[in-house]
Amino acid sequence: MRRRDSPTPRALLDQAYPFLGIGGSLLVGASIAAAALTYTGEHGEPYSLLNHFISELGQVGVSRNAWLFNAGLIAAGILFILFCIGLRLSLRGIWSILGAAAGVCAGAFCSGVGVFPMNDLRMHLFVAMWFFRCGLATTLLFAIGILAQPRGGARIVKSASFFSLLAVAAYAGFLVLASVKNGRTGWTP
Repeated sequence: MRRRDSPTPRALLDQAYPFLGIGGSLLVGASIAAAALTYTGEHGEPYSLLNHFISELGQVGVSRNAWLFNAGLIAAGILFILFCIGLRLSLRGIWSILGAAAGVCAGAFCSGVGVFPMNDLRMHLFVAMWFFRCGLATTLLFAIGILAQPRGGARIVKSASFFSLLAVAAYAGFLVLASVKNGRTGWTP
């Protein structure tokens, strides 16, 4: 039984969601760095962003710390889902509802990238491409939601939407490059 003075789960999430988003981002960065520093490719080469996909860091049997990279993505996906739900609770309106729905999907697909490493290429590419698509939708919808806050009632500084638009550009750029590389709208094995 909950004490009267203890915060509700909603209040806790409302306070914690910014830290969940930051923590998830730092977790992904740390997982990438740890796996990249110890990576030795199939031909004995070190990891390079110019020569390898980030997903190769999770390839079991090739990447020494694939387990760490994959576990980091699974955990970060869960943190991202909680972050998006918390952000939705902080913002009002249809844009934040749509942003949260896309964010829950993006988080699930982020975790899916860790569950399905490149060893299962067909499934890996499916979840990875949907992560990028849903990530694009999430950042765009939340950027609109931030801009659409009523005057005097804004809980998030509207200029924060600028950073969302940088993320939108990054997601869109990746998706465009992926479709150009493949000659169609997404990679398939």
